[in-house]
Amino acid sequence: MAKFSIPCVILAGGKSSRMGRDKSLLPFEGYATLAEYQYRRMQELFETVYLSAKDPEKFGFEATCIVDETAEGFAPTYALAAILRQVESPAVFVMAVDMPFLSEAVISRLLSSYRPELPALLAKESGRLNPLCAVYAKSLLPAIDEAIRQDRHKLQAIALDAGGETVEIDDACAFTNLNHPEEYDAACSR
Repeated sequence: MAKFSIPCVILAGGKSSRMGRDKSLLPFEGYATLAEYQYRRMQELFETVYLSAKDPEKFGFEATCIVDETAEGFAPTYALAAILRQVESPAVFVMAVDMPFLSEAVISRLLSSYRPELPALLAKESGRLNPLCAVYAKSLLPAIDEAIRQDRHKLQAIALDAGGETVEIDDACAFTNLNHPEEYDAACSR
């Protein structure tokens, strides 16, 4: 199978406040960290894979990183602004590190639905938008910068207000997030 040419960026720089510790550093599926599990898995699917974080030294394995140097906070808007500034591609596929069941079929459905004129394409499952499983174009950067200036950080609102669209994907398991310790434990015992 040919790899996806659009770059993949795995967001791994959040506070993990609900987990109580950095979830990107939790062991998963035989890997030392969830970040490495996701990174290696996405390397099988994409030509280029990045990890996005404030501290790229924390991962403990060789990875190409995009550093979000924003001191103000941990909202994904800051990370996405840094990503769109640093990656040369006109668009990127963005996913959360804590979505270990995101399948190739779901990614393929999203990417095959994306059109270059869109500022964003977000996955939607059972009416719920997932802004951390989406394609974002560089053309969205001015809207993100403006939203940050206004202290608005809801990615889905920024994307849709700028003319982004959604694609319905019927796979609830794919969008399982590991936000709490019990969700992580359940995922490890699958």
